[in-house]
Amino acid sequence: MVTRILHRLLLVACILVSAAAVPAASAAEKYYLIVFAWEGNPNLARSAHTFATFFKVDEKKDAKEGTSALEARTVSWMPASLNIRLLAPPEKGVNLDLSQSLKHAKTINTAVSAWGPFETKKELFDRAAEQAKRLSAGAVLFKAWGGLAKPADAINCIQAVSDVADGPLLDTGKAFGTAASRAVLQHLARYIIEPRTVHREFTKGLGLDAYPITYLDEAPVVKEKNGK
Repeated sequence: MVTRILHRLLLVACILVSAAAVPAASAAEKYYLIVFAWEGNPNLARSAHTFATFFKVDEKKDAKEGTSALEARTVSWMPASLNIRLLAPPEKGVNLDLSQSLKHAKTINTAVSAWGPFETKKELFDRAAEQAKRLSAGAVLFKAWGGLAKPADAINCIQAVSDVADGPLLDTGKAFGTAASRAVLQHLARYIIEPRTVHREFTKGLGLDAYPITYLDEAPVVKEKNGK
């Protein structure tokens, strides 16, 4: 009888320890967003681009190994030719990673701006990972201008990033480059945990220090449910 009781107590203790360990492991992972824009000189739509990098930081691994344990997903949707033609029909696209995006910006001599990184909810990272996978698989085509309706088979760079969020597609009107990327940031703001805190400590781990980037310290306005 005593043995049975001890066995049950041990079983309960194991369950409690396991349950307590789950939140701790989950808390070690944090998620972040950085939104980019590039613009040419002169500033024309065909030389502008909007892209974003969503990344996960395993703080437990970081502390153990002394390095930044970053897992990044970038949504940087371009025509496969890397030549943006505003009135071209839908064409094959390519989703560049962060390094490829910044190298191409440098190659074509454009000015790069960025907002963040901001800490976000895990949901945003997961949705971005799915979007990046969808684009890389060739599930959609690239089209510089697709109108205001939510497209199913051809999107531009602004739509590729903004559609990471659920709900209706963002309408940026005639905006492109910095203005469009700022609008995208606002569109994703509801996933940002603390919009007034910028985590610039991760820029080196992302390899951003190797590129001339202007950081715009504008925090997105996150409206509460009551509209304030």
